[in-house]
Amino acid sequence: MYPKVNYTRPDQTEPTSVDCLAADVMLANRLCNNSPKLVDLCTVVAYMAEHDVEPTKMEQVSRWARKERIWAEQGETPDPTQAGPSSD
Repeated sequence: MYPKVNYTRPDQTEPTSVDCLAADVMLANRLCNNSPKLVDLCTVVAYMAEHDVEPTKMEQVSRWARKERIWAEQGETPDPTQAGPSSD
């Protein structure tokens, strides 16, 4: 289980919380040559929440975050001992 990511745009008063998926971690690894920092991962997750297309370079993500003045940080970490959503 990956932590949630909170990101905020300048026009928001409350952060948007999104789930971090394994695919996001793999994408951040690929974009950062297998050594992403937490801030890189959070920014990639925020980018993916806002866009429906994978970035091809980390510079693309950084440019977007800078232009849009995005603040991204780690949110809540799910408790692995708690039951997840039912798959009924």
